[in-house]
Amino acid sequence: MEEDRVTLLKLDINDLPNLEKKDIEVDIIPGEWGMAGVVVKRCAVKITHIPTGLFCRCDKHRAQKLNFSQAAIELNKLVGERLSK
Repeated sequence: MEEDRVTLLKLDINDLPNLEKKDIEVDIIPGEWGMAGVVVKRCAVKITHIPTGLFCRCDKHRAQKLNFSQAAIELNKLVGERLSK
């Protein structure tokens, strides 16, 4: 589990073959706070691939960078499948 986390933290968008920075749009969806400052909902990241209209959203992790990396990996897979058809 810790190795997966380190891999996600080191991910760079340039390492993903199907995505280019100019082709993606990143939206940050802020988390919600409950009583006494307790996080109720984690910060989510939504990445959209503009040319295809495909998007991926992730709020699995507490860290925004981890959510970004996870969403980018999933979006890379989706775009690769779409482009290979």
